[in-house]
Amino acid sequence: DRSWSVDFCKEIKKRGLPWGCATRIDTADDSLLEQMKGSGCIQVDLGVESGSNRILKIIKKNITDQEIVNTFSLFKKNRLRTFATFMIGNPSETRDDILQTKELLKQIKPSFTLISWFTPFPGTEAYDWMIKDKKIDPASLDVSYDFITSDKPMVNITDMDTEDLVASRSLLQRTVFLENYFSMITLHNLKFICEAFICSLFVPVRFLKALGVSLRRRSLDHL
Repeated sequence: DRSWSVDFCKEIKKRGLPWGCATRIDTADDSLLEQMKGSGCIQVDLGVESGSNRILKIIKKNITDQEIVNTFSLFKKNRLRTFATFMIGNPSETRDDILQTKELLKQIKPSFTLISWFTPFPGTEAYDWMIKDKKIDPASLDVSYDFITSDKPMVNITDMDTEDLVASRSLLQRTVFLENYFSMITLHNLKFICEAFICSLFVPVRFLKALGVSLRRRSLDHL
C-alpha cells in the first residue's frame, strides 16, 4: 500500500528511529525510496529468487530480470542497503538457469545475498502439486529441515542431479562471498563482531570446526 508507506515514513521520521523492511521488486519507485531513506530506512529485503526469466515465470514472481536490474539501480541511487534472497532448486531448473542467476548477481551487486533451497512448505501451491504428482511423501517430511543452512534440498525437482545442484549453490555462494561479509564490517556492527569473537573463544573446537566448514563452502552461515 503505497499511500500507507508514505504516511509511515512521515511518522517514523518524527521519532528518529532507524528501520528496515521487506518489499517486492515491483513495488519500489524512486520517489518512495527517497522518502524511505530520508525517514531513516537502512536496509530493504527483496525476494529476487532467480536471474532466469523462465524460472521467474514458473514460480509466478511476475517480474523480469530487467525489472530486477532497474529496481536495484534505484536502491543504489538512494544509498539504501539491499538484502537479496535467491532460491535454488526450482522446478525444472538447469545449469543454464543457474549461470543466468550468477550473471544477474554480478550485475545488481546486493549488499548481502542469501541463497536458500526451494522447499515445498505445507499449505503452498508447490506442496499441493508435488503431493498430487507423488514427488514427495508427506509422511516422510523432516519437520526440522532448514532450507537456509541445510547442505542439500529437501527434494530435487530440477533437471540436474543432486550433486550438480549442490555444486551450483556453492557456485552462487562463492560469487557473493566477499560482497556479503565485507558489507557487514561497519561501525554499527563492530561491537557485535567483537563480542561474537570473544564468545567463540570459550568454545574453540566448535569455533574452528565451523570456521573450516564456512571457508570450504565460501559461506559463513555455519560460523
